Amino acid sequence: MFGIGSTELMLIFGVALFVLGPERSIQLAKKSGELLRKIKTDWAHAKNHFDLEANPPPKKSPPKDQ
Repeated sequence: MFGIGSTELMLIFGVALFVLGPERSIQLAKKSGELLRKIKTDWAHAKNHFDLEANPPPKKSPPKDQ
């Protein structure tokens, strides 16, 4: 995840806890999680859209009359 290991994440969380206090750091963590989730879903939607534009599904031909 962006080249950040668990040790670095714990250090960042510890500094945030010290600087912001326990209540605000928990709120910040929650908002950060929501933001990351939104970014991931928006990225997946955009990727899907561009993939469909680049490689459209083949068109179905009309049925032949016999």
